[in-house]
Amino acid sequence: MSRRLYVYVNSGKPVLAKYLEIDGKVIRDPSNNPYKVPADFDWNTYMGKFEKLKDSVEAMEKAERIVPDVR
Repeated sequence: MSRRLYVYVNSGKPVLAKYLEIDGKVIRDPSNNPYKVPADFDWNTYMGKFEKLKDSVEAMEKAERIVPDVR
């Protein structure tokens, strides 16, 4: 019988979990323990959201700063 993994969401509710895998490889912390994530976590979806945020920040940094004329 396999043991079920759980993690706790912000509300404190336990949800089914899995080990974080990227390209089929389990990712481990510095103590060599595998990271656990909710069972419905998808690395590619997460990274897609991060890329959109990164692009937004870069666009804001490149935007021309204009001080309005307040006469």
